[in-house]
Amino acid sequence: MLDGRLNFDANVFYNDYHGLQLPFIVGGTPSAPATVIRNADRATTYGAEAKLRYRPVKAVELNLGAGLLKTKVNKYSDPNVQGNELPRAPAFTFNAGVSATPLPRLDFQTDVQYTDAYYSDVFNNARGKTKPYAIANAQIGYRLPTGARVFVAVTNLFNETTPVLITTGATAAADTANMPLKRRVTGGVEMRF
Repeated sequence: MLDGRLNFDANVFYNDYHGLQLPFIVGGTPSAPATVIRNADRATTYGAEAKLRYRPVKAVELNLGAGLLKTKVNKYSDPNVQGNELPRAPAFTFNAGVSATPLPRLDFQTDVQYTDAYYSDVFNNARGKTKPYAIANAQIGYRLPTGARVFVAVTNLFNETTPVLITTGATAAADTANMPLKRRVTGGVEMRF
């Protein structure tokens, strides 16, 4: 579309699983939980995804993407699991990014990924439900006359600290959380042969 400057991809999906493997935490320690896999008799997922790439001018590319997801454990022997959402299955995700070369040797990229709230376990424990979070990244680079590229990159630019997984313990005080990696600044020299 638009002489190749605009690309749009989308899909709609429906999956009907029989014997879907579900992870159950059965003990261990907070730093090394013991997990077993048990099969659900039936589970379904459905949703839609869309991705848009637009190049308004030669030196700039914009990317957008979004996803909708609905999941359910339709049939399982434990009534505490049957009817629940699958773990780590956000109902909505969104991403956006910009890549640009404002000067012949200078380039930069930035992106952000948003993830809606989701349950961390198959029991859909309310204490194990994450909050929505967004993580942004950025990179700037300069290509030297020799062809080498020097760059600086920042991951988790705004130092997001919302838990991405919450393992519930016997009490709220025993709960543990996996956090996103802290903000990290890296730099380097990239050479191609």
